[in-house]
Amino acid sequence: MKLGLMRLVVGVVMMGGVAFSQDIASMPPVVVKTVPEAGATNVPPGEVEIRVTFSKEMRDKSWSWATAWKDSTPETVEPPRYEADRKTCVVKVKLEPGKTYGFWLNSENFGNFKDKDGRSAVPYLLVFQTQKAGAAGTTGAAVVPDEMDKATVKGVASQFLAAVAAKDDKKLQSLCGDRFREWPTGAAVFAAELRQVAEKATGKPFEMNATTVAFGGEKNEFAVVHCTGAKELPGSLLIYLGKTGGRWQVWSIHNAPTNVDINKELQKFLASDAIVLPRLAEAFVDQLAAGKFEDAAKSFDETMTKAMPAEKLGKVWADLKETGGKYVGISGNVQIKLVSPFTAVYVPTMWEKKRLDVKVVFSKDRRISGLWIVNPGED
Repeated sequence: MKLGLMRLVVGVVMMGGVAFSQDIASMPPVVVKTVPEAGATNVPPGEVEIRVTFSKEMRDKSWSWATAWKDSTPETVEPPRYEADRKTCVVKVKLEPGKTYGFWLNSENFGNFKDKDGRSAVPYLLVFQTQKAGAAGTTGAAVVPDEMDKATVKGVASQFLAAVAAKDDKKLQSLCGDRFREWPTGAAVFAAELRQVAEKATGKPFEMNATTVAFGGEKNEFAVVHCTGAKELPGSLLIYLGKTGGRWQVWSIHNAPTNVDINKELQKFLASDAIVLPRLAEAFVDQLAAGKFEDAAKSFDETMTKAMPAEKLGKVWADLKETGGKYVGISGNVQIKLVSPFTAVYVPTMWEKKRLDVKVVFSKDRRISGLWIVNPGED
């Protein structure tokens, strides 16, 4: 199908036989630049100017710097103003260290950012994070969980609990991550056990609430939610979540005492095989891709060292290139499967001609004791 050239400046829209001219002047203004940038994670704290530039000249003394959530905006030092070009609005604020801030520049309820002809600007969400106290330059800044993160994680946990109560196995699976290969389908079995225990202890249908949240990991990409219910219940639940592709998913659930220290439990989870082994497996595949077969072979246990020395390991990788074409990289979510006393880690890789999983099997002491190349989804 041949596509005609769409003109940027002038077009004609036909509606009911009447032509309406469309050009830049008749369109609403949009945000084209912000300082700091949306999504920045290393903004220096202190008194700074937040600058927002629009695509058109704007109406003076008219703006809507709206909150994105409760207490999401910083203390204002000087009121907003427009620069001489009437396109850039500036407000001086005081930023605290280690905090996430958010503004809606116009929103559903506020639309006072307008061009000189009175057209409201398209709403824009500006969110950024400041460096922690003592952070230097632009490095070492931690990702600080904000109220939006906490609400999101708590919301996912609450949806999971509601699905357990409603016996909605399809919803349960949609909320589960696939780090553990058998977890999405196994969640339904666990849910049935939860309902049975709750009904036996309380004489009522299952009901629990998400209460407190803790975050961990280098980028706070892991979380645990403490869930409690009626006092007759023998304990509480810990729902562990991971963030992949910008989405929070339930990774696993554990029983726990009601007075559990969720921060300590999260640290145990972060040090567990579920988190550590996938990283070791990815590092191993990266070594293979870089041709560092001697280094890769250092991860083998005694049996693997004898069965597959570095030279043979290099040949295996070369054979893969012959059949799969050029290696592209790791692509997708790493999965694990427990096969006691071993743990199999499946690293999804992309090749020029096909996709393959590198199956790396670890022993209890986290040494590599097996290596297979399998098609995606195969054991």
